[in-house]
Amino acid sequence: MTTTLAYLANQTDRVRCAVSQEAEALRFGDDAAAWGLGSVQSGELLLRRRPVERGARLALQDMVRDLRTGALLACARGALDARRPEESVPPFRFRQWLCAVDGDLAGMSALRAPLDAALPEFLSLNARGDGGDERVAHLFLAALHAEGRLDDPEADRDTLARCARGAIDRLDGLSGARLPVTLIATNGRSVVAAGRGVPLSWVRRQGVRDVSACVEAEAEPRGGRRLDADSLRHLRYVMIASGRDIPGFQPLFADDAPAVVVVDRNLDVHVVAS
Repeated sequence: MTTTLAYLANQTDRVRCAVSQEAEALRFGDDAAAWGLGSVQSGELLLRRRPVERGARLALQDMVRDLRTGALLACARGALDARRPEESVPPFRFRQWLCAVDGDLAGMSALRAPLDAALPEFLSLNARGDGGDERVAHLFLAALHAEGRLDDPEADRDTLARCARGAIDRLDGLSGARLPVTLIATNGRSVVAAGRGVPLSWVRRQGVRDVSACVEAEAEPRGGRRLDADSLRHLRYVMIASGRDIPGFQPLFADDAPAVVVVDRNLDVHVVAS
């Protein structure tokens, strides 16, 4: 399974501070074999993938230490069958979108051929890896394309929710079953997440709870710039996590139908009824 974290904030220079507030609950990267990190900086999508050395402990604070971003999608994945797991770990990138999929990876891989056939050619050509999860992510992009919203940075929350749920419905149709799955995607302005059978939860914060932890987290990359409660009280962010239950996060429950949550550019969280 994969631990996935989406982050959307109103400031671009507080990501390490925000991560430090949640690090203990997230335990991001425990037993990871590889990690991937996509972020939006000055309108550009940046993507990194790295293996984790045997015995090393992955720390999300270290992964984001040099970033200035208000939107990111981070993934940590355990040992994979692929010889180079860092080439298979999400997120996946297409134009302005970062996407990550988790769940029954073996079941998705078995559907690689029908998934490819279900995609428009330009999207199937973009899915270059061996995994079925990358193609499931592209089902979401295909749904946006079908509605003429693939390149629309202001796609509304109803459209995003409908396309995320539609991608999972399409997976169900191809598999003839209801595979455990989560899908999380961001274009830097909004985040949408849908899932079933895999823990999915979210949290929204205003300000920070531990100023001293933020000061310590930001000290090195900021060169000792002073941080205090007043300078941090305007920070707002939302995190969405999948892969395991996160203490202090709001869980989303879904049985057969996928639960969907959308975070808009104002950082309002909309939980969409199944």
